[in-house]
Amino acid sequence: MKAYYRAVQVLGSLLPGVREVRAPLAAGYTWLLVAWLLYGSDASQHPSGLAVDLKRLHETVSSAGAAVAVGFVAYIVGVFSIALTGVLARRVIRWISPLVDAWTRRNQFSTPWSSSPWWFSDYAPRTAVALETVVAPRLEEAHAALCVPGRDDSRPSYEQLSDLVERAARRATEGSTAVLLRAAVVDEFEQMGRQMIGREPELFGEYDRLRAEAELRAGLVLPGLALGVTLVCIGSGGWRAVGAAMVVAALVLVFLAKVRAQDAIDVVVSALRNGRVESPVLVRLKQETDLVVRSAAGAGAPPVGASSAPGDTRSGR
Repeated sequence: MKAYYRAVQVLGSLLPGVREVRAPLAAGYTWLLVAWLLYGSDASQHPSGLAVDLKRLHETVSSAGAAVAVGFVAYIVGVFSIALTGVLARRVIRWISPLVDAWTRRNQFSTPWSSSPWWFSDYAPRTAVALETVVAPRLEEAHAALCVPGRDDSRPSYEQLSDLVERAARRATEGSTAVLLRAAVVDEFEQMGRQMIGREPELFGEYDRLRAEAELRAGLVLPGLALGVTLVCIGSGGWRAVGAAMVVAALVLVFLAKVRAQDAIDVVVSALRNGRVESPVLVRLKQETDLVVRSAAGAGAPPVGASSAPGDTRSGR
C-alpha cells in the first residue's frame, strides 16, 4: 500500500511537467503535418536540394534518433505557435472589444460585474457573483473604518475610500472603486493559483489540469485552421470535407478553451472564498484599513516629544 501511494505521489509530481509540454507538442506536430502536406509529400517523390540532404540525414540516424529530433522540432515550433496565438488573440480582442461592448449595451446583456458576454469575458457570470461576495465585504469594512470618530480628514468618504483602494491596488481609479478593486483581484488569479502549489496540492492539481486543457485547446486553434485550409486547398473529394470540418472544429476550440479557462478561474475563486488562498490586493487593503483604524484610535493622545514637554530643547528655552 505504501508503494502504491508513493507511486501516486511520483505520478502527481510528474503530471504538471507533462501538461506543460503537451500543448506545444500537439501544436508543433500539427504544424509539421501541414508542412509535410504542402512540401514533404512531393519532395519525397522528387527529392532535390534540401530534401536530398534531409533524406540523407534520415538514413544516417536511427528511427529513435529521428523521432527525438522531430519531437524537439515540434516542441520548438509549438512554443512559438502558442506564443503567436496569444499575441493574435490579444490583438483581435483589442480590435473587437469596442464592437462587443456596443453590441451588449444595445441588446441589454450587460451585468453589474461585466459588460461582456461569457464567451468574451475573462470569467463567467457565476464567477463574478462569487467574486462579489469576497470583494464587497472588504469594501464595506474599509468604508466603515473611514467613518470612525477621531479622524481629521474632511473630504467626502467616497474620495477617502478611492484613495485607500488606489493605494492597495497600486493603480489609479478610472471609474467605480468596486470595479477597480475587482479588476485588481482578477489580475491576480494566476498568482493565487500558484499559491496552491505548496499549501493546497489537490486544488492546485485540479487548477493545473483545467488550465493545461485550456492551453491545449487554444494552442490547437491556429495549426488546426492551417491544417483544415491546407486540406481544402490541396485535397480532393472527401478530403476537402474533412478540411472544412477541421476549420469548424478549430473555431469551436476557441469557445471550448474559454470554458476550460473559466473553470480554472472558478477553482481559484472558490479557494479565495473559503480562505484557502489570499489575494495580495485584498491583503493590502486590509492592512491599509487597519492602519486607518489605529491612527484614528491614537489621534486623541498627546504626541510623544511635544514642544511643551518639560526640558524640550526644541522650544527655544
